[in-house]
Amino acid sequence: MFAITKAGYYRTQAHEFLYKRPDVFVSNGRWQPYGMTNTVVLKRKVNPVVMHVKWNSPKNIFPSQGVFYGYDMEAGDWVKPFGKGIVADFHARHERRIGARPLDITTSLTLLFTNAMDGAYCMKADTSGSTMKTVMRADTNALYQKEFVFTYERTPGKARKNTYPTVDDYFVLRTRTEVNERGAIKRAHYAKIVGKCEVAKSDRFDFFYYFNPNANDPNLEADTTKNLLNPGDLGFAP
Repeated sequence: MFAITKAGYYRTQAHEFLYKRPDVFVSNGRWQPYGMTNTVVLKRKVNPVVMHVKWNSPKNIFPSQGVFYGYDMEAGDWVKPFGKGIVADFHARHERRIGARPLDITTSLTLLFTNAMDGAYCMKADTSGSTMKTVMRADTNALYQKEFVFTYERTPGKARKNTYPTVDDYFVLRTRTEVNERGAIKRAHYAKIVGKCEVAKSDRFDFFYYFNPNANDPNLEADTTKNLLNPGDLGFAP
């Protein structure tokens, strides 16, 4: 196990299970090859900005199933009248079917971007051990998908199917997009959803996100000393 820190850089840490590596063995009480070196990369802090940061909340309860509800990432709540939100950055719908037999269940979560030029794209998190697991900036030229459908299916005697995001997945979002008379983007906000994005048994919408409040700023590097949604929630990953 190691952890390396340096002022102005993000910490990198990792656990190396040497016994799992075929090129490693023990001889004379030492791991071999003894004295081998490892290259560790520390990511430089570029331009952290204060963001709206929120993770699993008991307030994120779907009012009902099978209906799309708008979610305001800046307010951290459903849009009115189901919450205090005003602008829907995306819409979410949840459905669940539970059969009469054990292990007979089907669930789905749909994320929909209805505003012109809004959307998201999915990426894999950096698993090298850095606390900065995502890209620093959104790709403004990427293909932003308008809809995502995640499903979980399990029936007796059949293999389980699960297309929900894992802890190694994350989404880069473009929301609140405004276009000019030529259809080009003149204003937009960027955000990211990291880790699992799912619905708990209590119909709670569990997801961890960062919303950049600065228009036309694709920066996804969060200032971890502050949180615009809750000043007490500090110490989160960037």
